[in-house]
Amino acid sequence: MIVSVGARRYQVDTNLLTTLAGPVTRLVWSTLADIPQSFHVVKALCLLCTWPFPTSSTSTDPTFMLCGTMMQIAMQLGLHRPSHTQDFSKFRVELIESELRDKVRTWAVCNIVAQRCAISPFFLDFLPDFRLWFVFWVEGLHPTDLAQLDAENIVVKANKLDRSAVRISLKRPDHRTRTSEETRNTFDVDFIHHLTLPGQQSFIWGLGARVSPSSFGQTIPTLDFIPHQKTNSIYSEFVQDEIPMVRNKLSLTVGAKLEHNNYTGFEVQPSARVLWTISQQQTFWAAVTRAVRTPSRIEEDFKLTGFLLANPLIFVEIDGNRNLVPERLIGYEAGYRKLITPQLYLDFVVFHNDYDDLVSLGSATISADPTPPPPHFTIHFPWTNGIKGTTDGFEIAPDMKLTSWFQMRTSYSYLNIDLKLKPGSPDNQAVSLHEGSSPHNQVTVQSRFNLPRGFEFDQTYRYVSALPAQLVSGYSTADLHFAWAATRQMEFSIVGQNLFQPEHAEFGTAPGPLVGIKRSVYAQITWRRSAD
Repeated sequence: MIVSVGARRYQVDTNLLTTLAGPVTRLVWSTLADIPQSFHVVKALCLLCTWPFPTSSTSTDPTFMLCGTMMQIAMQLGLHRPSHTQDFSKFRVELIESELRDKVRTWAVCNIVAQRCAISPFFLDFLPDFRLWFVFWVEGLHPTDLAQLDAENIVVKANKLDRSAVRISLKRPDHRTRTSEETRNTFDVDFIHHLTLPGQQSFIWGLGARVSPSSFGQTIPTLDFIPHQKTNSIYSEFVQDEIPMVRNKLSLTVGAKLEHNNYTGFEVQPSARVLWTISQQQTFWAAVTRAVRTPSRIEEDFKLTGFLLANPLIFVEIDGNRNLVPERLIGYEAGYRKLITPQLYLDFVVFHNDYDDLVSLGSATISADPTPPPPHFTIHFPWTNGIKGTTDGFEIAPDMKLTSWFQMRTSYSYLNIDLKLKPGSPDNQAVSLHEGSSPHNQVTVQSRFNLPRGFEFDQTYRYVSALPAQLVSGYSTADLHFAWAATRQMEFSIVGQNLFQPEHAEFGTAPGPLVGIKRSVYAQITWRRSAD
């Protein structure tokens, strides 16, 4: 990824960036298919989402999807809680100070990249370098642990916080694409405070504000945002209280987030979670959460016009809708973990989600328009809250450490999506697209041999069922990794990925053919800098 970023300004070979786009993109998707992910994958996705490869259209740009993947992997690795890394690993973890600093810095950059992508997902083709003026994030660390962090134009100094977490950021990125231009300034302020209340309650509260004025310059007559100038604002506050009900046995965590935005006004998102430690070998938890996704400028102010017929002259137009309400979710989940034997853990999770007011295209209307000349007809499709439904599923994941040198992890997950159109909504295509773009079944089997003299042999088998909406068939494949740690810093390895077929499709694109992930075998040398 570093080479790809540098290729943007490599004058010796101006075609280098285009040449790298295909191989690097295939490498990205094949790497994401390798589970579990690593900390370095998150860093690579930060770079890719900041400096994406050129695409022929925004509909084929995967940046927004990769950005979500980046945040999901980061949280699975526990980057959002760097001082609690052990909670996200089944093995003992001991971080040195430099590693802790690196995790804090990476989580801050992930949030900056994600916020920038979310602000303007249609303007991600050719983004220049953006400047980060001031970012501060301390999560439960003593001030002396993070005296100074720096990343690009970032300088941070921690003073007396006393178990507080504060993040202040000021960003001023310019967003430009080949087809349109937007300039946006964003000012972010967040404050988080952690207190210990009587009864060993862990209480967290916080405030936040974001003001983001933008100006859109239309460069193509058929693509526009109305109005051209707009200021997005979000003001929020949240509270969370972890209450021990029975010491070391039963705890209840309740919280809520109150948010005011310039699109839908006030939104309340409460949550509750109970954790029951049945014994040292058994744990049960359950949670219920209400969440919303507020409309964006894409859905309220965007207007896209396309040519349909010449005689009579007819255009098709997708229009923003300022009467949209937030998409709503009420999620229920429960999990159980048991140490069956000293060598075998079993995790089981089940969930049910109720969705309402999902955005889809509404009913068409026709208008006769004398201007701009010549006179013509326009078929209007507005965005509307036209879909509701449910998702249900479960995951079972045994983890076996049979000996000190052999470990096996397996998992099976099932997902069922049942969506329906609300009365008056005609967008059947959106329902089938949502239902057919997620696999119903996924299986993963991983084994690891820690061999003598620094040798290691890992195997991974994956099965993913079909994605009918993307014309992708179900597939199974395997990866192998054989490594030798010559020293603490130097490792030699041979890797085989996607070995079952010469190539297979894992996802579709619209428009365009399926993207094939090819079989690959390669050798690599890894050198890790020793701790300072």
